[in-house]
Order: sequence, then C-alpha cells, then structure tokens
Amino acid sequence: MSVFADNSDPSRILQRGLAALFTAALVVLLVGGVTGIYADLQCEVYPVVGSVSVDGATPAGAVVKFHRIDSDPWMLTTPTGVVNDDGMFHLLSIGSRPGAPAGDYVITIEWNQQRIGAEGLEAVPNLLPDRFASSTTTPLRAVVEPKATRLSTFELSCRCTEALTRQSVLP
Repeated sequence: MSVFADNSDPSRILQRGLAALFTAALVVLLVGGVTGIYADLQCEVYPVVGSVSVDGATPAGAVVKFHRIDSDPWMLTTPTGVVNDDGMFHLLSIGSRPGAPAGDYVITIEWNQQRIGAEGLEAVPNLLPDRFASSTTTPLRAVVEPKATRLSTFELSCRCTEALTRQSVLP
C-alpha cells in the first residue's frame, strides 16, 4: 500500500487545486462577459454622424471606430461606422443600436480596399498611416454628447489617394 492515500497524493491535490482555480476563473470571465453585454445593452446611446476626407477624397468603405477613453472595464462596446460614398458615417453600437454612449473617445480609422491583380481580387493593406489604426497613437478625438451629435469632418492627409488611383481599386 502506498504511503499516501489516494486523497493525499500531492500530484492529485495539485491537479484538483488547479482544476478548481481554472473553473473559478472561467466562471468569473463568463459572468463578467455577460455583465458587460448586459451593461452595454442597458446604457443609453445617442445618434452620432460624422464624415471623413483623405487628401480631399472620400475614403468609401473606411471603418471608423470610437474607443472610449474613460471606459468601464465591463463595457464591451466599440461604436463603429463605415464611410459611405458621400464620406459620411453613422455609428452603431452593440446589437446594431444606432449611436454611441456619451463620453470622450479616441478614433481609429482603417481604409482597406481590394484591387484586381494577377490572381483576381487582392487585399490592399491599410491605405492610411498606421497611427490612425491604433487607439494609442491616433491623434483623432471626439466627444459624444448626451444628445444627437454631428461631428466635424475628420480631414486626414496621407498622400495615399494618388497610389490608390494607380491600383485599379474596385468601388
């Protein structure tokens, strides 16, 4: 017979302890995620409309994301909009709710297109400078008031529209 009974085997005790710790962490994450979604669905959102111009051109299809500066860690919403052919975007929040919660935001914008290449459609890397794609480096800021908000145009300069017209980009 072993010196350690089945219940006192150090490796089994460690395994059970790790399993219990993992289970507890999983429960916390799941409850937190559900709480975050619930909090996002409960918060009030306000219509937000804006526009983007790149070197005077319309970046149709560019994705605009609003990252809340003073974000509650349980809030999962990143209001997002897509630039239309006229340069305008309308933000949507979780559950496709039109608008964004009131607050201060940093804005990221990415403009990826497709072009016709030798292999057919090819993805073109982000046409905007990398600084606009990261919430830690973007210079773009906005405030969403607790009412309908019409933002000033985000006028970006990157000299990327010349390259765009030479790439046979699809609309």
